[in-house]
Amino acid sequence: MKIRRTFDQFMDFADKASIWRAREQNAQTKLGYAITKVLPRIAAVQRQHADLVEDARVEHASVDEKGLLITDPGGNYRFKKDEWQKCLKRLRALRGEMLFEIEPYFATSLPCAENLSEEEREAMLGIVIDPDGSAISEPEMTQESVDASPSSVS
Repeated sequence: MKIRRTFDQFMDFADKASIWRAREQNAQTKLGYAITKVLPRIAAVQRQHADLVEDARVEHASVDEKGLLITDPGGNYRFKKDEWQKCLKRLRALRGEMLFEIEPYFATSLPCAENLSEEEREAMLGIVIDPDGSAISEPEMTQESVDASPSSVS
């Protein structure tokens, strides 16, 4: 089952998820693992978006009498005003309207609620957090709790 989101929504996820994962031992949680699995998929969306941006720029860029793309000394494409307006409209659509797809990877348990802000939870919902709420919202077992469990053998 693939999910569809805008480029901006995927970038919001990547930003919030990376910051959350970098905080104290969050990477060692099941949610941290799910984020690690999904971030390369988000990177593929970034590459696809970058290709589409380049396509839009080339399509609307000015050409000389030989059909060669006109660039400034920095290598940036040159545009006529009306073509630049069309290009900008297409670039805005690529960011906020066009939907990209990835395969989600849902964590099977979630850390304590105080470890995940509402903004982080919202950005991760449907990507690494199951929107149906099937993940357990309890603290994960730590090595200390495993060592202290009655079933551990000494």
